[in-house]
Amino acid sequence: MVLLNAYFRLTAITLLSTFASMGIGIGVVVALVKQRESNIPKALRGATWTGLGYVCVSILLGYVFIMVLVFENPEIMGNQWKLIERVAAMSFFENPFIASLNILALCGAFCLGIPGLIMVGKHRESQVRSAAESSAAQGKSLRGGNQ
Repeated sequence: MVLLNAYFRLTAITLLSTFASMGIGIGVVVALVKQRESNIPKALRGATWTGLGYVCVSILLGYVFIMVLVFENPEIMGNQWKLIERVAAMSFFENPFIASLNILALCGAFCLGIPGLIMVGKHRESQVRSAAESSAAQGKSLRGGNQ
């Protein structure tokens, strides 16, 4: 979304980006709830909490951006559609704050997402391996008991 937003100034892209951000926030909260009282490694738990911090910082910076935009353009206050259109019309390359927000979004996504996916993959792999070992050990004990 960030790359599309950099080159195309479309309201649809801005709306999709907003919904994607909301989805990320909901996903982080769901992940935190699901990891409660689970056997997930501490590193993965830490990555999830770091993701929540990232989402909170992103929301705060977005709020500041919208407040500045509304103070500069009081005619858009109270009209969400005009606000969305105004944000969509702003260029990534002309506004350093928008560029900074988008760069933060890209860095956060890559720096948290890729290591998180790797840690989840390793955790699942270790679960599968331990399940296979326990079923093999259980099979040996059953065969040994029949002899």
